[in-house]
Amino acid sequence: QLNVSSDGVALVFSMILAHLSARRVAGGMWSEPPVFARLHHEMSQGMLGFKHARNVTDIPFPWPWKQVSAYLIVTFMAVFPFFSAAVRLVHYDAAWLPLLLTFLVILSQCGMYSTASTLEEPFDNHPNELPCAMLQTVGRCEQVAREGMEAGRRSIRDYS
Repeated sequence: QLNVSSDGVALVFSMILAHLSARRVAGGMWSEPPVFARLHHEMSQGMLGFKHARNVTDIPFPWPWKQVSAYLIVTFMAVFPFFSAAVRLVHYDAAWLPLLLTFLVILSQCGMYSTASTLEEPFDNHPNELPCAMLQTVGRCEQVAREGMEAGRRSIRDYS
């Protein structure tokens, strides 16, 4: 079922809720109705959070915004030190304060640009990111292999 489903997360969510409801009706899980309703509510809230997180990847970050931000940062880096020097000459005796403020403001602007670049492609594989989907697939294959080996050992013990 999971391999042919277009939304595997929603399928697993509905299977869990159906299993919990069936188990409660069968008497295998006794709880007060408000507690059981709260369980359903919390699981629905988790699913809602997942849907909101999925929107980050479904709605692309606007490319023109990123380009205009890059242009403004370069312009800001070229012009702001001159304004800072002019203000220093008129208002301050300490030469280090405008330089520090210039550095911090430009650093924050570059950080916002880097954030915009990351939001444009949030889940691509950078060299420092783990390939989670591949590791999950490999881990599942190893788990199936271990379960198969354990089943084989049990069946050998049963025949001996």
